[in-house]
Amino acid sequence: FERIRQQQAVLQNLRIVLLDQLYLSGITLERRDPAAIATAQELVTQTCPDLVELDLGWNLIETWMDVAEICLPLKRLQILKAR
Repeated sequence: FERIRQQQAVLQNLRIVLLDQLYLSGITLERRDPAAIATAQELVTQTCPDLVELDLGWNLIETWMDVAEICLPLKRLQILKAR
């Protein structure tokens, strides 16, 4: 359990995340399930609360709504890269 706690502490300190070229299509696989989206957003909030830069470029994201669902829980986000 200590090892898991240490790994989570590292994630919580992240300020820049690069998710480019990972074939992401949205925040969940259940793209239109509000409960699944809310759960995923809460997980993002808990995992990376201090994130200020996010790179989503070169993925399979089709709509700006998908981008918004990913970014909404990132309260400190300042830079979004989405090529």
